[in-house]
Amino acid sequence: MKRWLKFALLLNAIGGGFAGFVALLPLWVNTPGGPLGYLLLLGMGGLFVLGIYSGWRLSQDERDGVPWVKSYLFLQLPYVSSPLVGYELFSAFAFRFSFGIVDGGVVTMTTSPFLGSVAWVSFSQGAPYGLGVNLVALILIILVSRMREEAPVVSAMAQNARDCPGG
Repeated sequence: MKRWLKFALLLNAIGGGFAGFVALLPLWVNTPGGPLGYLLLLGMGGLFVLGIYSGWRLSQDERDGVPWVKSYLFLQLPYVSSPLVGYELFSAFAFRFSFGIVDGGVVTMTTSPFLGSVAWVSFSQGAPYGLGVNLVALILIILVSRMREEAPVVSAMAQNARDCPGG
C-alpha cells in the first residue's frame, strides 16, 4: 500500500473517529428524545469507535485492516434526508454531492465540503428530501479496491536456497 494512501486512511479512521467521538461527548448531558436519543447517541458513538478500531487494525496489519477500513468508509458513503428518516456520517474529511427537493418541489444540487466529523440521524423531523454521496469516501474506497496485493520481496539467495535439493 502506498504510504500516502495508508496515511489518508489512518487519518480518516483514527483521527476522524476520535474527533467524532469527542464531538458527541457534550450531547450526553442534554440529549433530546429521551431514551431513544441516548440509544441513537450510543449507536453513532459506536460507529466512531468502529472507525478508531479499524484504523488501529490497519496500522497493525494492512492485509487484516483493509476490510475493516473499507467497511467504515462504506458507512460514510450515503447521505439520506427525508421527512421520515435521515442519515449522514463522515469522519475527518468529506465532500458531499447531493440532490434535494425543497419547498415547492424545486430540485437542487449542492456540493458541500466538510472538515471534521459528523454523525446525524433523524426520525420524523420534517427534513427536506435529499440524497447524496460522500465523494471522499467513494474515492478512498475505489483506491483501496484497486490496490494490488504486494508480493513479498524474496532475495535471490533465498530463492536459490529453496531451489536447491535438500535446501
